[in-house]
Amino acid sequence: MASSSTGPWSRPLVSPNQDSSSLFHIHLSDANTSQLVSVKFNGTGYSNWKRSIRLGLSAKNKLGFVDGTVIKPPVTSVDFKTWERYNDLVCSWLLCKLDDTISRSVLFFKTAREIWLDLEDRFGYTSMTQLFSIEQQLAELHQGSKSVSEFFTEIKTIWDSMSDISPLLCCICNKCTCNVTQKVLQMQHDHKLLQFMMKLNDKFATVRGNVLMQQPLSSLSNAFRVFSQEERHQELSQAFSQPDYLAFMAENRRNFRSNNTANFGF
Repeated sequence: MASSSTGPWSRPLVSPNQDSSSLFHIHLSDANTSQLVSVKFNGTGYSNWKRSIRLGLSAKNKLGFVDGTVIKPPVTSVDFKTWERYNDLVCSWLLCKLDDTISRSVLFFKTAREIWLDLEDRFGYTSMTQLFSIEQQLAELHQGSKSVSEFFTEIKTIWDSMSDISPLLCCICNKCTCNVTQKVLQMQHDHKLLQFMMKLNDKFATVRGNVLMQQPLSSLSNAFRVFSQEERHQELSQAFSQPDYLAFMAENRRNFRSNNTANFGF
């Protein structure tokens, strides 16, 4: 293998498929398509599936084949055959993670980019039905018998779904001087915090009042920790007030007095 000799930082030259930083590198484990995402897309939950696929492709350094940043070289290029091989590999990954019916509908596209754009066109739109469904889930959600952790996870999942299909508008001109984007994000954060606290059980009313008195309002993560700690405190207080526990403590006190009486001869 040839080596470069341009200075102390020189390193052996390797082919693209052996260089882990190259777009054309592939590890032996990449043949296992189950590592990309765990579920197949069946026509519902596209936004979640899409994000999982993007993360998987990014981890394998192959995201460029679907987002358009890796350009197909001319047929006459020395890189064409290499590009074709890895494009086909990404196509096979996508096809394996689609339901059979959907997979057949994109089977004859020649590039991973074409498959991706077709899926985006069919399933990547935001409809009022989707927004209605998510808003309804949020409106009907309450803590009930769930723990603070379980409830927070559930409401955050709904928030994330809503942000995914209906993201907040933000300034991209870089000419604003009023920090409108930061202000809108802060308003959204405060709104989520209020939603979270409103839907908690009434046993957290005191802590909720304390959080509302803070200026500025607490962060969501800090509020979650505060309510989780209060939940554990209430559980311990309830356990200590149980008849069995009180009887156990009374028995221990009697035994302690009896032992002291015997030891001192009283």
